[in-house]
Amino acid sequence: MPTDLTRTLLVWLAWLAVTLGVYFILQAVLPGMAPRLASLWIIAIVALLLAAGVSALHWWRAVGYTPPAAWRDTAWLAVPALLTLLPLVTGIKPLETDTLLLLLAGYALTGFAEETMFRGVLVKLLERRSPMAIAAITAILFGLVHLSNIVIRGNVPVIAAQAVGAAAFGFGYAALRQRTGTVVPLIVTHMLTDLFLQLGNLPLIPVAVVQDVILFGVGLYLLRGRAG
Repeated sequence: MPTDLTRTLLVWLAWLAVTLGVYFILQAVLPGMAPRLASLWIIAIVALLLAAGVSALHWWRAVGYTPPAAWRDTAWLAVPALLTLLPLVTGIKPLETDTLLLLLAGYALTGFAEETMFRGVLVKLLERRSPMAIAAITAILFGLVHLSNIVIRGNVPVIAAQAVGAAAFGFGYAALRQRTGTVVPLIVTHMLTDLFLQLGNLPLIPVAVVQDVILFGVGLYLLRGRAG
């Protein structure tokens, strides 16, 4: 009988396999496709398969798609909401309409898929564990899955740093998910975080580091004393 951790790892591996599988198919069928467009295709297919799986299991509510009346401690949602605005404090850089639409579509799908998976499905699978363990395990897996971008985009040092940041981000979001009982607003703030990092005038990496460190600290605060 597989344990909850085994099931979690198998689901995580399935995500990784689909991501890389779609990428290699795209490379074979449409070589030379722009990385951003390839990423859009990948996340669209992942999101579709994920939605189909959650629907088949009737898990939407179980993974955090709860009505607002069921949400708890919603004041904490102000933290990720305010952090989304950080890249914009010195203004917005102009983008071509096509680029902006591509970013909007990609980040909307990313917010939906990653929150449904990592703060939804995996949290559900690990529900018998302590809140701290759930946050730690899902955060590590969230960070590791970003290493697949090495295959798609190269640039190992940057992607490795991104994976560490994603783990910190994921830890904070997992804590918020458990505290509030919902993934719905986290999908929105996740999308806006990614989008505004691209739109803002401030340098992306330092701003992302600040956001991730704050989210990690908030996660530690919310989960204090909940390791057992």
